[in-house]
Amino acid sequence: MAMLLRDGREIYHEVHGEGPPLLLIPGLGSDVLSWGGLLTPLAQSYQVILLDNRGAGRTRGPGPVTLEAIAADALALLEHLSHPRVHVLGHSMGGLVTLALASLAPDRLDRLILAGSFAALPLRNLQLFRGMATALEQGADRADWYQELFAWIFSEGFLGSAAAVRAAARLAADYPLAPTPAEFRSQVEALAARDAFAELSAVAHPTLVLAAQDDRLVLPREAQALAAALPCGTYQELPQAAHAMHLEQPKAFLAAVHAFLS
Repeated sequence: MAMLLRDGREIYHEVHGEGPPLLLIPGLGSDVLSWGGLLTPLAQSYQVILLDNRGAGRTRGPGPVTLEAIAADALALLEHLSHPRVHVLGHSMGGLVTLALASLAPDRLDRLILAGSFAALPLRNLQLFRGMATALEQGADRADWYQELFAWIFSEGFLGSAAAVRAAARLAADYPLAPTPAEFRSQVEALAARDAFAELSAVAHPTLVLAAQDDRLVLPREAQALAAALPCGTYQELPQAAHAMHLEQPKAFLAAVHAFLS
């Protein structure tokens, strides 16, 4: 656990395990904890590099929040750790950051995994996320807010009873490093400003596009289109999971990651 000072902003990061380096880039409003139970098994095969994106977790400070800036932070971290070449796994917004990193420093990347991701944020998602940002800015109850979020990222029944969902939402609401309304808004607008469709034909890295059967934010057909647009894209769909597929189906998710990277 450490901080890298870059342009007046501290970039929080962690390094676990030994082996080929694997950088994990989290999604909207998420930080290093969002990877759940994946860290321990991944660290048995890889040197896992985690970071908090600008506007989330412990990465705080001045400067713009853009996906290009987050990608530049990730590149600075790789240089700081002296990694000439790494695999990258990005979830949701982290997939767009991964594509930005591929444009910024293609020679530093090996294989890419885009999980529940897209090349540009669909309009329906932008409207949803902007509405959620506005709700935070207007003082929405955090537990209610997270309960609505969970309805979008988890498949029906995953969290069990209504009481279990409420307890999970309360736990998330009490997390001391949850993004502020301003930070969440900054990441939403960073997502809105990024469109990587024109860059996809230049991404020559072997890339696995992982989709979830029940994802309501990134539909399987949209993930298939992303894989088809990549010169070396491969599509794989996980059953019985929604957007947070790595938390709902960790064994299947890990199996897909290991098979692709090995």
